[in-house]
Amino acid sequence: MILGAASGKVATITAADAARFMSTGDPKYDAIKRITGPAGADVIDAVFLIDPGMAWPRDIERLRRPVVAIVGDDPGTPWGQGGAPAWRCTTRLRRWTRAAMLHGAAATPDHYSAVVQATLRLGRCTLIETTSANLEGWADALRCPRMLVVLPRGGLHPIPEAEAVV
Repeated sequence: MILGAASGKVATITAADAARFMSTGDPKYDAIKRITGPAGADVIDAVFLIDPGMAWPRDIERLRRPVVAIVGDDPGTPWGQGGAPAWRCTTRLRRWTRAAMLHGAAATPDHYSAVVQATLRLGRCTLIETTSANLEGWADALRCPRMLVVLPRGGLHPIPEAEAVV
């Protein structure tokens, strides 16, 4: 099941809607599609938190299968969407999650496979898609005992457009 959280409610969205939402050509979204695709959708639920101002989706507590909450704090700019302090749901997310991956680097399928495995094992996991500048702030905000922080190889993620190699 693929779920989208908007205005604090969890609602089922279709695979086509999710594909449109993630059709940017970004490899990160291709990997997330694997999480929410037919194989992943058969074993876990994914809840997308994409707006820093939205409240915690209380319906997430009622889901019976393992759940991964995916926070979209990486809109392709070096400053993200403001990091943990900007997200209204941060406090509730900290209490809810059992493990977290703070992902501030380029996407690889192995990273997302690790999130699926942790979700299957622990039941409630969080994937924070963020920038390298916001990694430390998210780590401090979540204070999760099971946390994997994925750092960028080049030291900065995303690479500012002026520095990108074409």
